[in-house]
Amino acid sequence: MKHLKKIFVMMFAVMLILICCDNDNGTGSIDDLIGSWELEELKVDYSGIPADLIEFLGLDITLTVRENKSYTLSTTKDSTTQVENGEWIADNETITINPENGDPKTMKYSIDGNHATLKTTLPNVVDPEDEDLMSDIPPDMFNEDGSLKETPVTLIYIKIE
Repeated sequence: MKHLKKIFVMMFAVMLILICCDNDNGTGSIDDLIGSWELEELKVDYSGIPADLIEFLGLDITLTVRENKSYTLSTTKDSTTQVENGEWIADNETITINPENGDPKTMKYSIDGNHATLKTTLPNVVDPEDEDLMSDIPPDMFNEDGSLKETPVTLIYIKIE
């Protein structure tokens, strides 16, 4: 659970980034983003990853976005809930999340109706200090220097309130 916690905390932070952004492209506004969102789909561009990763991992992830630029991310797995709080900032293409207990992450986002999509890479959702998690990642997902490859990750959220 420890290594899953860290990857999920990072994915949740990414979710926050996606959902909390003011979008100047006409597909949504900051008012549309305020509220609660649920992670609907998680895709990692790697052949060994299950297509329905959220169901496979047994996750329930909810993000609450506030007008004051704060967020709360709640992750439940096996009846255990973990909560992350932090702040976010955004422009018309990217969002940066800053969890209270982590490093800031910047990612690209888009909004379409009640769905938000975040596109990032594996290094942005995996904590390299988590030795248990890093040991579970297939060897071909690492560069020669031991860093994670820029493997594409897509997070899709749906607004629930």
